[in-house]
Amino acid sequence: MVDEKGRSPRPQDNTGDADRMAIAWDWEAYYSTKEPKWSLKDLPTWKYCSGERSEPYLLSMCGFDIFDEGLLSGKEKTFDCKGSMFQRLEDGRQVYVGRPENFPCYEKAKGRLLLAHNASYDCPQTLAAIDRGLVPQFIRENRWACTADLTAYLGVRRNLKDAMKYLFGKEISKDVRTFMDGKHDYELSPSEYRDLVEYGGNDAVECHDIWLRYASE
Repeated sequence: MVDEKGRSPRPQDNTGDADRMAIAWDWEAYYSTKEPKWSLKDLPTWKYCSGERSEPYLLSMCGFDIFDEGLLSGKEKTFDCKGSMFQRLEDGRQVYVGRPENFPCYEKAKGRLLLAHNASYDCPQTLAAIDRGLVPQFIRENRWACTADLTAYLGVRRNLKDAMKYLFGKEISKDVRTFMDGKHDYELSPSEYRDLVEYGGNDAVECHDIWLRYASE
């Protein structure tokens, strides 16, 4: 049986126990399409991630058991004094969004599979963050899987916006990413920073959604 677009129906969660322990891992970093340009369209990935203007200012994570529940202070979502967001989703997954050096529970990620919707960027950015001392050295040993590769295998366009539209019927906005062109996180107003954090968290959740539904393929 297929739907009107030719897609076969699939269960919401089609993964084994090992795949369920994977963590979506998404970076937001400074970029500029204005002169002087500094973006992945204009530079090799290694230079964009490691160069003198590089600034990986936001790490978003989504998965099961990625931080201690006490950080939620009994709430489903909380922001700490550093502006980091900790959230528990209805299905039990947890979400963290904040500066990478402020995440307190990296030990929980040790040895687990890391997911990215374009691992050819997020993996080198992680290695650069390790070199800067923003992320622990042991994360260097983690394996990676790319959900953009997975969507391409499924016959869907690789970008997250189109993938979510086709696979889940969900419209997502990239307006915040466009707004950050040429901006640093410390230049934002409190409301703008909150929008950035929510945007980063959504990207990680959507990456994890794709994995949970289609990893078995």
